[in-house]
Amino acid sequence: MATIIKVFYGLAVAALLILFVVFGIRTFYEAPEEPRVTYYSEQSAWREYENDRADYHRNVFLIAGLLGLASVVGGVVVPQRLDAMRLGLLMGGLGVIAYAVAQASEDLGEMGAEPIFGVAAVGLIVLLLVGYRWLGGRLVQPGEKG
Repeated sequence: MATIIKVFYGLAVAALLILFVVFGIRTFYEAPEEPRVTYYSEQSAWREYENDRADYHRNVFLIAGLLGLASVVGGVVVPQRLDAMRLGLLMGGLGVIAYAVAQASEDLGEMGAEPIFGVAAVGLIVLLLVGYRWLGGRLVQPGEKG
């Protein structure tokens, strides 16, 4: 019974973390407003909106991606006695990263793949180092034999 409670606790932490990040971004960082233009009116307003929307989606990706990565790292470094919380942070972080990628994919052509690649590269390196350090291995110190 205790294991079931821990799993559901982890799922609750994950769900609330995802909601917290998604709606926190929507609350404090507004999306650009779509211009009210007709086909025959100024198309420059529409192009400006598309550029602003691409910037917005890139920024949301960066914010959510980094918060998701921080959550996953937190899930790895939290003490093992808090496994249910670790599970929630890991799953929530993965959900936030999925949200970040979904945001970026809408305007990938406009913003380019560089921000996604950069966050993924840095995230992977950090996560591998943190995982190695906290999940069983340890980094070799200078002067020690590996």
